[in-house]
Amino acid sequence: SNKHRAAEIESVEEILRLLNDMSKTKLGNEILGQPHCISKLLSLLLEPTLSPRMILMIIRLCNVALPSMTVDIFNHIHIPDWKSGGESIESNTDHSPNKIIKLIFSKLADLLVPGSHMRSEIVKDKLVENEKVSFKPDSKESSSDVVLKLFVHRNSEQTAHEVLQQLLTVNTT
Repeated sequence: SNKHRAAEIESVEEILRLLNDMSKTKLGNEILGQPHCISKLLSLLLEPTLSPRMILMIIRLCNVALPSMTVDIFNHIHIPDWKSGGESIESNTDHSPNKIIKLIFSKLADLLVPGSHMRSEIVKDKLVENEKVSFKPDSKESSSDVVLKLFVHRNSEQTAHEVLQQLLTVNTT
């Protein structure tokens, strides 16, 4: 249900805020520097329903954690499989920092031009089923089945009405 999903997203946002606050302490840096924590942040980065603010929080947290990591820690990070454009990125064999950076930059690119760059692939347990499930709609679906989101940011001194009025009066030449 939508209410349940909204509550989940709100909970995740609150956890990200707490992690962000904790990242300013030594204990917070140590928590963020754990391979399991980075693995979860990278997996969460591929969630298609995150707001731009949440995506930026995750990237900020990765920015705090990654510089202090050793090569040995990178070998214990699980980097999720994902697609960038038509290129499938399977990260289970290579745990290099370059794969993490490519994932973060691809998500930033997808944030700037939504829906055109990346999608997540979750590989189900091979004992249950050997297929990949994609979060994004297949390109075979008609364009009427695709939902695009538009996030509008406004200055604190602007009213929502002013921002909408500006959007409605934009000339598309």
